[in-house]
Amino acid sequence: MKEQTRRMIKLAMDDGLLHLIDTIKWLDMFSKFKDNEGNFKKSLISDMEGLLELYEAPHLCVHGEDILEEALAFITTHLGLEKAAGTIEYPLSASVSHALYRPNRKSLPRLEARRFISIYGENASHDNMLLKFAELDFSLKGLIKANVGFVSGGGKI
Repeated sequence: MKEQTRRMIKLAMDDGLLHLIDTIKWLDMFSKFKDNEGNFKKSLISDMEGLLELYEAPHLCVHGEDILEEALAFITTHLGLEKAAGTIEYPLSASVSHALYRPNRKSLPRLEARRFISIYGENASHDNMLLKFAELDFSLKGLIKANVGFVSGGGKI
């Protein structure tokens, strides 16, 4: 089995088909969340934070990766049901609502960073020092971008 896997990887690399390796990794990762009957484990439903994190991964799939499409349908259904039932507490509920509206992978990174910093600050278990550094970093990057724009525009407002 190991020799066959090595040959598949060598062939994939020789042909430039690194997508094959990525697909194998995805299939292996998501198969761990399935039971013996091939269904996603019911125990996943009780972990909303875990489901939310898992929700982002299938958005990287391409059509034809059935296990990722199944995972997306399963996760979307259960996040939506829990959100509708009102059983998810704030600030996790805000993250779930936003992810169902627009997944992080399909958003602008800077906007997602600002949104995440705000939600993280409302989390009771947040680290104050980390939050301050994140806010400072976000503000400094915005200031630098504005200054670069000002200088490259000839100093015109």
